[in-house]
Amino acid sequence: MGRISNGFTVVRSGDGPYRVRFTHEGRRIDRSTGSRDAGEARRIGEAFFHAVSGGVGADRAAAPLGLEALFEGWL
Repeated sequence: MGRISNGFTVVRSGDGPYRVRFTHEGRRIDRSTGSRDAGEARRIGEAFFHAVSGGVGADRAAAPLGLEALFEGWL
């Protein structure tokens, strides 16, 4: 039996872009947000987390960004 998701984490190594990390269906997800700005990286990370996991373990009261909005903000 897998553990219950408790949300996501945004981390940065050195001066590279921030990364979002979380576990979904027993798999560790670790993706670059493509951003070096902490606030923007958190928004991108949250949107990606919600798109993949449906927001399990996160505050569902906050409206997640849609995948289309995520890509528009990223480009």
